[in-house]
Amino acid sequence: MNELINSIKLNLYNKATSPLFGYFFASWCAWNYQFILVVFSSMKIGEKIIYIDKTFFQNNWYWDSTLVFPLLTTLGVIFILPYLSTPVYEFHKKRQEELVNLKQEIENNTLLTKEQSINIRRNIKEVKSEYESDLEEKDAEIEDLKALLNKNNKQKTKIETIKETDEKLGLEKNLIDILLIISQREAIEEDSLISLILKKLPVNSKTKAKVYIEKLENNKYIQMINWSAPYTLTNKGREFLVDNNFVD
Repeated sequence: MNELINSIKLNLYNKATSPLFGYFFASWCAWNYQFILVVFSSMKIGEKIIYIDKTFFQNNWYWDSTLVFPLLTTLGVIFILPYLSTPVYEFHKKRQEELVNLKQEIENNTLLTKEQSINIRRNIKEVKSEYESDLEEKDAEIEDLKALLNKNNKQKTKIETIKETDEKLGLEKNLIDILLIISQREAIEEDSLISLILKKLPVNSKTKAKVYIEKLENNKYIQMINWSAPYTLTNKGREFLVDNNFVD
């Protein structure tokens, strides 16, 4: 059993570290960033499903953006980009060699007439000027190629940032909203808090509201001084809101 699990892990690791998988994932995210933003939005699950079905799945563009275009982009980055980069570096190296050879020729021919010296210097300036001009054009081409990769990387980074933020907070959005409600008051009775939760948040039952309150209390984000006292924020709850820029 352990051998089977290790084999599956090794297979998944090899796929995850494959350039094809990585570029395809980045390309897919770039082509489908709207779909990803909807999935991670604050919309209700039911609304997400209806919106995604109407907007994406009923559109002929869906299969193109899901498979065809990401695959073409991946193949282009893997197979075409190296061919475009190679001539640029070869050209750069060749032009450097020409300058070195020209300077060496001048140093070897020390006994030159004034006119010859002037012509050589003029040639050097022309070659150098031409080299710098060509180099700028090639650099621009390289930057354009890098921009294609950066676009995919930015989308991937954006998705990773969203995930890291969720992991950092460690709380559901509804729980954070409840903390914000309590933070606006010095203290609040349980019944009043439940009424505000039902009114302001997408919570449709008192039982669920109480579950949220108990979860915050068990994790020491809120507290009751005694059984008859209202709820207030703990130091942990205040620090959480301040550290994550929910309140000033």
